[in-house]
Amino acid sequence: MKEELAVAVAARNGAGQPALHAQAACRASLAQALLDQGIQAPVAHDAAFAAVSHLPHMLAFAMMNGIASQQEQAAVFLSLAGPGFRDFSRIAASDPQVWRDVLIANREELIAQLHHFQHALAKLEHAVTNSQADDLERLINQASHMRASWRMNSLAK
Repeated sequence: MKEELAVAVAARNGAGQPALHAQAACRASLAQALLDQGIQAPVAHDAAFAAVSHLPHMLAFAMMNGIASQQEQAAVFLSLAGPGFRDFSRIAASDPQVWRDVLIANREELIAQLHHFQHALAKLEHAVTNSQADDLERLINQASHMRASWRMNSLAK
């Protein structure tokens, strides 16, 4: 993502030089970790964050807007929501101006990740629409195994 955006967000949030130095150190650490994996840092950074940060925010915003668009039922749906919904929707409460800027600044990589998501969602929709229980279970199992094997702050080898 563009350096100017990060600096603008930090400045907007009242961050002084110590925060900017910490941000630079984190960026350098991430860049080195990516280079250790044989990945070009700027491109990898944009693609990675589009996949694991920017797209999830976009999906949370869309989910909440989708529920809100069902005006009369929205309140009932939300009254029945539990911990899973709470966890998934938490990021929809993020700062709109910051996320507007982030999503636009990384739009190319975000759109690429959105296409991957749409393809995966289409597979699930197809399995549900056609009552393909085995395919649906396989897709759920694939996601479940990937999530179970994921550890935060670790790079795959």
